Amino acid sequence: MPVYRAVEVAPDGGLRLTGRELVQPAAGHVRILTGTPAGNGHHLRFAEAHDIAPLTEQEELADAAHAYDRMLRGAARFRMVLTPC
Repeated sequence: MPVYRAVEVAPDGGLRLTGRELVQPAAGHVRILTGTPAGNGHHLRFAEAHDIAPLTEQEELADAAHAYDRMLRGAARFRMVLTPC
């Protein structure tokens, strides 16, 4: 059974970890430092203006279990993107 995690984005830093999350990280939250919303917007506009896009692998939503399995095995080379069937 997969473990689901909530993702908390903290652009201004100040990430908080509880003792439980340090001992059992799979039961906690994933926290990511990403910069500020204004900075992210600047990066997105730059990428669009210069035709920069991430490398992705696409799988149909019906094949989500297969895509997830590939990701867990380390067989996914790029970001996995699920598309409508």
